[in-house]
This record gives sequence, structure tokens and C-alpha cells, in this order.
Amino acid sequence: MEVILGRTVYTTLEEIAHPRHTALLVIDMQNDWCADGGAAHRNGHDIGLIKGILPTLARLIAAAWQRGVPVVYTQHTQFPDGRSDSGAWLRFLKVRRRWVHEPGLYGSWGWQIAAELQPRPEDVVVLKHRNSGFVGTNLDLVLRSAGIQALVITGVATSGCVESTARDAMYYDYYTVIPRDCVASFTAEVQETALWLMEMRFDVVNARDVEEVWRSV
Repeated sequence: MEVILGRTVYTTLEEIAHPRHTALLVIDMQNDWCADGGAAHRNGHDIGLIKGILPTLARLIAAAWQRGVPVVYTQHTQFPDGRSDSGAWLRFLKVRRRWVHEPGLYGSWGWQIAAELQPRPEDVVVLKHRNSGFVGTNLDLVLRSAGIQALVITGVATSGCVESTARDAMYYDYYTVIPRDCVASFTAEVQETALWLMEMRFDVVNARDVEEVWRSV
């Protein structure tokens, strides 16, 4: 901890990720990204890296529950008939992602959170319609109402919704921690590049490092 321009600034992982002011954010770990037969799998994406983080992320979620750290899930959500889509957003989806089937159709099996990571009734689930979990949602209100100062951000995809949410978290003045073994992309190259970029902005650590903080304080 140090004082910069008269303000107290957390500087160690123990200070930043302390259970009393930290929430675990699980981004879009839904069947459409995580499961065989989901939209990503149907569209020819290799979901092996995403499926590979499921055990580690499940362990981190359990550690959060044990220490009383709030767990907040986001669900990427597309309303039927394009009711949540603008022209600009549809162009982004078509030109940048080239999805044949847009994932996250509200109420569908693909929209549901992966069975391995099911939230408890007391966990908060935030529906989102854009990459960032903060755009057009109540996420900031939920976090500030709980006195949250820091976020441990996990989920998919590292270069997309995870990074978009992490950047906005920083702009909303949350300390931001990324466990590198609890985020995933469709290719190792994209994953490596995304983590390299985020290491210049956020605290990128291992899930065990966060778990150790939660156990020790």
C-alpha cells in the first residue's frame, strides 16, 4: 500500500484481492462457448482451451463461496428477432466474428451457464448484450451496492468479452485481476497475445495466487 497524490493505493495482490472488498466475475461461461454442440463448436471453432479451464474455474468459484467472496456471472444474451441488436452491432458480428449462428439466444440451451459452473441461488447473474459486462447492464450498481473495490475477472473470450469488461472495470475505478488459467480463447496464439496486452494494464496472476490470498487473510 502506498499514498499517491494523497490517495491510498493498494499495491499487493493481498491488498487488492482481499475478500472483504473483492468479487469474482465469471464472464459468459455458457454452453454456446463451452460445450460440444454449442454455437462455437457448430461454427467450427476449437473449444478445447475453453473446456480446459472449467476445472480450475470451478475450483476458484468454490474458493470464493467458501470465503464469502461474491460471485457474479454474466450471460451474453441475444433476444429473438434481433430485438437487442443494432445495425452497427450486426455489422460487427458479421464482419468481425463471422458467426453463422449468433450465440446466446435468450432461453436456449446454448444460453445457459455450463453445468460445471452453475450459480447458486444467492449468486447474481447479469444479462448483457455487448462484449463488456458494464454496457447497458446493472453490473456497476450491483458491485457498488456490495462495497466492491476489486474484481477477479474470469471466463471467455480473453481477447473479447473478458478484455472489454476488464477495461471498463478499470475505467469504472475497480482494481482488476485476471487469473490467466481461468480465461480462454479459441486459439493459443490469440490467448497469448491477449494476455500479453492485459499484462500491461492489469494484475495477471494464477488462480492459485488468488486462492492463497483468500485462504490467508
